[in-house]
Amino acid sequence: MNALPSALAATDTACKISLYDSEVATVIAASEMYNPLSIAEDREYMGAILQCGQGYYYTAAPGVAGQDQITVRVSVPAGSHIVAFWHTHGAAALDRQYFSEVDTALALSWNKPFYLADYTGALKVFAPGDKLMSLRKASRLGLPARNGFSRGRLVHDHKGRLIRVATSIKQRFFANNKHREDDLPHNIEFAHM
Repeated sequence: MNALPSALAATDTACKISLYDSEVATVIAASEMYNPLSIAEDREYMGAILQCGQGYYYTAAPGVAGQDQITVRVSVPAGSHIVAFWHTHGAAALDRQYFSEVDTALALSWNKPFYLADYTGALKVFAPGDKLMSLRKASRLGLPARNGFSRGRLVHDHKGRLIRVATSIKQRFFANNKHREDDLPHNIEFAHM
């Protein structure tokens, strides 16, 4: 990502219907929907996770194909508030398994967790307070020598199972997805990578 979202604006529209019962269930749904498209199109997708009452929903916007660039505007209806951000990183590339300096800056400036679904199907989270890579560590991994990269933490469900998301359209629609709606996690724990 080369640009932070351009604006987040409150609106006076009514709260949307909430479809999910937790932040992470909502992230999984967004990632399952958009990660396969992101990889196929080599395009980032990004959005916010909003809470309205006891329920959650997500927003989504596409980036520029073939570039690590996205600008997002999120309307926050009355009665809702942003609890997290989520995104994808497109097709396979070394640096796309990590949170970029722009990703971590967004999480830190908004003081909200930022989730990443990558081309391997890993679902990760970076939250304020999580460790950033040093310039030396980034360089050793083959990343640009810039401050702010992070590995993030892998997301596990309440039973300790690693959460994996779809990486292809076929997998999204035809694979037996172990994270069915009735099995979505309610108590999530994060493991350091």
